[in-house]
Amino acid sequence: MSRMRCFVKLCRRLLDGADNAASYFAGACLLTMMLCLVLDVLWPRVFGSSLAGAYELTETLMVACVFLPLAWVERRGAHIRMLLIAQRFGLPLQHVVNAISNAMALFFFGVLSFQNWSYAVHSLSVREYYPGLIHFPVYASKILAAVGLTLMLLRVAEKTLSSASRLFKGDYSAQEPGEDP
Repeated sequence: MSRMRCFVKLCRRLLDGADNAASYFAGACLLTMMLCLVLDVLWPRVFGSSLAGAYELTETLMVACVFLPLAWVERRGAHIRMLLIAQRFGLPLQHVVNAISNAMALFFFGVLSFQNWSYAVHSLSVREYYPGLIHFPVYASKILAAVGLTLMLLRVAEKTLSSASRLFKGDYSAQEPGEDP
């Protein structure tokens, strides 16, 4: 096997591992968020006062639940897609449309990732916090969103390079699991 193929395989493995880790972390955040909400409902009934910081923690965890698994879902091809028009095309044209849509997604997630990292770095540098009884850090949710969008950017870049490579080779046949036509 050539060195380039080994490198690509290694990069895919690392990206898959990062996707999995981010998704497991998002699942743990979801579980924590559910427990926090249950405690937030029960706490006043038992102790007579509200649970401080529950709202802020839930907001931060929600960001993790939304952004961190994006790349994992993309790897499996489970995002919502509109195939009404594209499935009427022949297989070669479907690959062209797929390559163009991947390139557009690459640009979109590149802009989002760049802007979110800029917000996260600024928020971290000023130590931005939610006002309230507990000063909960805002920068944590901004960093989680930036990490999730960066993973998605890397996944879309991998898919864009794969579809462009397949398009230039004229390989319109076998697809990897979770890939577009």
